[in-house]
Amino acid sequence: MKTAVDRLRSSDSSDLIAKVDAPEHISLTSRTGRRLEGEISVFWDRTGAPGSIAVIVDVCEPKPGVVTPIAQDSFIRSPDGSLTPQPLTPNRCVVKRRTRKARGDL
Repeated sequence: MKTAVDRLRSSDSSDLIAKVDAPEHISLTSRTGRRLEGEISVFWDRTGAPGSIAVIVDVCEPKPGVVTPIAQDSFIRSPDGSLTPQPLTPNRCVVKRRTRKARGDL
């Protein structure tokens, strides 16, 4: 995973922009031979400077039931090219639940 994250950190902004809203799924093998799955998510960071790009990499071990990440890394690329760590949300590998709007919000 570290190699994949390092490669993303050194990518040009244009390469990251091409990955926005197009999650990439990867298969990995651990040092002990376990089969792992990863997801690379790139999206516009709406909390930072305009044009900032957030990158999150999750690695999970697929098992029946709830899948929790065993490794995560993330960063934000600012328009000036600087990188900052991004706080992670727990259990990103679990399917996101959509919230329903109240009737008055429809």
